[in-house]
Amino acid sequence: MLQRRTLIEMAVAIGLVLTVAMCLFQNPSRQGDVVLHFAGGPVGSTSQDFANEFSRILSRKIPGIKVRVRASAGSSDNLHRVEKGKIDLALVSAEDSYRGALGTLPDGGTTQNAVALTHLFSSFAQLIVLKGSPFESPLALKYKRIAIGNPSSDSALSAMRYFQGLAIWDEIVPIYIGHKYALQELIDGSIEAVWMMSNFPNNAVWDTNKAVPLRLVSLWDDALAQERSSDFFEDFPFYFMSIIPAGSYHGQTSETLTIGTSVLLVTNHQLDATLARNILEVLFSDEGIAKMRYRFPDLWQLDRYSAQQEIYLPLHPGAVSFFMEHD
Repeated sequence: MLQRRTLIEMAVAIGLVLTVAMCLFQNPSRQGDVVLHFAGGPVGSTSQDFANEFSRILSRKIPGIKVRVRASAGSSDNLHRVEKGKIDLALVSAEDSYRGALGTLPDGGTTQNAVALTHLFSSFAQLIVLKGSPFESPLALKYKRIAIGNPSSDSALSAMRYFQGLAIWDEIVPIYIGHKYALQELIDGSIEAVWMMSNFPNNAVWDTNKAVPLRLVSLWDDALAQERSSDFFEDFPFYFMSIIPAGSYHGQTSETLTIGTSVLLVTNHQLDATLARNILEVLFSDEGIAKMRYRFPDLWQLDRYSAQQEIYLPLHPGAVSFFMEHD
């Protein structure tokens, strides 16, 4: 009887071992995998979409790596989390990296641990109203409710700097909500405009515009095109004048003048140098560039030749090695 019980127990134990082995074989996130946490931006933002797509590519192309995407409040939040080692990879605007290097972030913090891997793409301010809105100029939005993004996001900070440059920041009513909810509030009539710092076409705007016609407001007419522009770019050298071409959104029949800034891929200096190099090898491979451009057709500027532009943080040693070899 004892021998029979022992045999049964052994069979059960073997079955458990085989079950665990099969689970490990079928599960792509095995115990041996290195898990990287990647912060993009708010849900629905171009930054978050980019992080989702690139994380899938990295997880497939680098053996032993699994990349998990985390939503965030935006660029400034990402930089703080990378600095503290809570996030391994993040998208950070040039403006936040610039202020972090100088110690002039809103909380006075200075970056010591955050370093750059590469310049990725540009992000553009988009001031959106309903197509039938009477507002033709940012100056006409005095005393109006404008959704500017989540608190401390790159969108909210850029809106504050822009409207301060126009000397009307204290005369607007900023609403701190994300783009997806802001567009619904615009449709419902709870706000008069939505400000976002994003690539174009922004997916949330594109989808909303299918149902409810929207319009972009130029940021230069009667505004930065005046003498204020020189002071604005002297105060904020991480911005540049740009154009959102006609046809970027359905029904957009003319180009829109705006301001742009760069978005960087940032990591903590403790990230393994070989892993950092491998990330860039995947990104700037012919396949990597083709896949990202296919997913985001507007990423025409994604290439290693412009990858060191607008970077205000030190480069990670792995990035230095990569760019030296591919110079």
